[in-house]
Amino acid sequence: MMKKLALAITVAATAGLLCSAASAQGFARYRLQTSSLGADGYPSCLQANYPTSPNHAGAVFMATCTIAENQRWQIEPNNDRARSSSLRTNFGGPEICLESNQASSLDHEGAAFMDTCDTVTSQQWHMVDQPNRRVRMQTVSGGTTLCLQSNQGTSDSAHAGAAFMAPCQDVPGQLWSVVWQ
Repeated sequence: MMKKLALAITVAATAGLLCSAASAQGFARYRLQTSSLGADGYPSCLQANYPTSPNHAGAVFMATCTIAENQRWQIEPNNDRARSSSLRTNFGGPEICLESNQASSLDHEGAAFMDTCDTVTSQQWHMVDQPNRRVRMQTVSGGTTLCLQSNQGTSDSAHAGAAFMAPCQDVPGQLWSVVWQ
């Protein structure tokens, strides 16, 4: 039953809506899990971070999946023509949202990060259906050519190991599962 609900929510989120079952529970929580395994061989999930944290230069990053609050994401539809959604956790408070970044930016070493929720297009996310119940995560600002890419959590990897926007391609690090918690 829960797997069917997760699939329904993935499809609904793509359309910019949450299914009624999730809405009845308040905002449901999800893990954003990548198709690639972490350095420890376990599934990796997107983890929120304080923007001022020295860990991963304040950017969101991949970590072994747990039930921690900073891995429990809300997908909230925006009331916009782009039919996008905001992504947030309780970790930094309800007014902090996931924001994409330009790879060349000095802010957060070019990685995606948490910031005060706003109507900026870099916080307006689309989850584009892919085969095998996966999605690509794109923003209105990045269009259809840039996707959120996971990364190994080592300091010597690109963007200090944090998740970042990269040209869309068929690689496991850009294919995400939305897993109900």
